[in-house]
Amino acid sequence: TLVFIVIGVVTIIISKAATPNSSVEPENGTKSGALSTVSSSAASNGKYIRFGSTATGECGKRVQNYSYQVPFGNAIWNQPVCNLPKYAKSSDYSNRLYNWSYVNHVESNQDRKKNLGEDLGFGPNFATTPQEISSSYGRNVYYASDATTTVQVWAYLYGSNLDEPSREYKPDVAIPWNPEWKTGQGGDNEIIILDESNGRIYELANYEPNQESANLKCIKIDFEYGIFDTSFPDSGRICVGTASIGRDIDGNIIDYRTFEGAHGDRGVGLSKFITFTMPEELLAGEIRHALGMVIPNTAIGPICTKQQLGTSAEGNSCGTAVAPATKVEHGDKLDMSHIINPNLYPATLAQYTQDRLIPEGMRFALDISDQDIDTWIQSRDDLRTNTRLAQTARIIAVALRDYGMMVVDTSGAQPGFQVAGTENPDSRSKWEQLGITKTTGQGLLKGLIKEEDLYVVEPPTVTCQDNTTTKYYCRWKSASY
Repeated sequence: TLVFIVIGVVTIIISKAATPNSSVEPENGTKSGALSTVSSSAASNGKYIRFGSTATGECGKRVQNYSYQVPFGNAIWNQPVCNLPKYAKSSDYSNRLYNWSYVNHVESNQDRKKNLGEDLGFGPNFATTPQEISSSYGRNVYYASDATTTVQVWAYLYGSNLDEPSREYKPDVAIPWNPEWKTGQGGDNEIIILDESNGRIYELANYEPNQESANLKCIKIDFEYGIFDTSFPDSGRICVGTASIGRDIDGNIIDYRTFEGAHGDRGVGLSKFITFTMPEELLAGEIRHALGMVIPNTAIGPICTKQQLGTSAEGNSCGTAVAPATKVEHGDKLDMSHIINPNLYPATLAQYTQDRLIPEGMRFALDISDQDIDTWIQSRDDLRTNTRLAQTARIIAVALRDYGMMVVDTSGAQPGFQVAGTENPDSRSKWEQLGITKTTGQGLLKGLIKEEDLYVVEPPTVTCQDNTTTKYYCRWKSASY
């Protein structure tokens, strides 16, 4: 949906994944598509138009003829939160997210204290030049249908599951590939490859495209062996830290289009594509899953024992992760020095104790109405004057209400959402169609989130590999609310 003041003729450009266009003729003329008028003293003639497809439900799945195929079937992160119970410690953890998900350095009086409602952005970083890409954290998605060849990998850091049941650093199985595919080189250097014809998903991390750097990096095999293998430069393989094909916990290859279980190993212990946002979703008019959120203040160790879970120790003197997480990412750490430099910011580090950290897997949502979203958009000059950006902002706001946001990984200094990167020019073009650019994405959600509207959803119940059930992390076979 879209909120705007109607001035002249509006045209919306939609990609192949989008719903049919709606259009507006000059003011006081005709309208087509799914539109409704909303009273507003700030708008011409006291009204503005809300623009989007007809709602098909009270919560989630409101857009008719929705054209984007949401991956992972009806997995729990794809289910709306509106009728789910609130977590018993909702207020505590909402405070932690709202007030502590920005690392504010107390050593400098010039560092303005930020909170979640003040500066939250949405979208990629729009890295396009070689210099920008070298420092970008962008994670990029490509399709096997666009591959020009296949290639074998050399997985020097964590090995590969391509040859399951054995895990090898030089697997025999090749993957779809295109030498033109790029991704950010400033972080985990991740690429997702989707084979839509058979539902295969490939995930690469620590990809090194520079041949000279790869020749140096990939000869040292950290994975299990601790050896040097100098045959890499002549191997014809690409250099990655790890490469995987989607498999379930029993090692069977999954169909990412329909699979609803646990697989993958990013921070939360799930696939890099789970809760990941693509621009095609917004072009289709709706996001139908929890938004994958990254924050710096994810829980650390010591990991809670079974006896400590559910007691006052949990989240205060010990850390954990909640379902659907499959691991505690930083359970081996006893402070936040992996995020906050103890030599430069000792006072800041001292503030980030366990009682200000958040378990991965925790799902937050907003208790707001359509009118609240209307009011927020009308309060923002940049949205009132940019109709396409306003529509995009509304889609995101509705998703945060209907599906929420799940903590899935650890960031370096501030909160954000994991979305398709712009090193892929096709993704970049689609983000631009949505009105999101290098500047407009910054602070896009500013003012939307208020602490009193934020709440935590009760975690789902998962059945673990050993057939026990829990609401905490484990390698699980099934999950339900």
